[in-house]
Amino acid sequence: MDGERGKGGAIKLITLDLEEIGVPSMDTLEEIAKREREEARLEGIREGERKGKLEERKELVIRILSKRFGNQLTEELKNDIRKAVEERINNIEDNLLEITIEELKDLVK
Repeated sequence: MDGERGKGGAIKLITLDLEEIGVPSMDTLEEIAKREREEARLEGIREGERKGKLEERKELVIRILSKRFGNQLTEELKNDIRKAVEERINNIEDNLLEITIEELKDLVK
């Protein structure tokens, strides 16, 4: 065994010992890092798509409410709708036909 324990042999034994206890090799670490980068990239894409859909929904709500309320739906109120969180937009969408302009103002402030 001592003949194998030169520089390369010791490194090889240490590597084998580490693998036996579950410590990943460098190749595996690189694969893990690559996979995590890919997962992060895909998560970023999904988040961008979700935000894009929310923005589209906000603009549709504004268009519908503009038809309903005309000049009462001020630019300030439109901007407040654009800044609203998703939960508020869901609430507005659920009540598009019944909501009053005052309720809308309260909801987006």
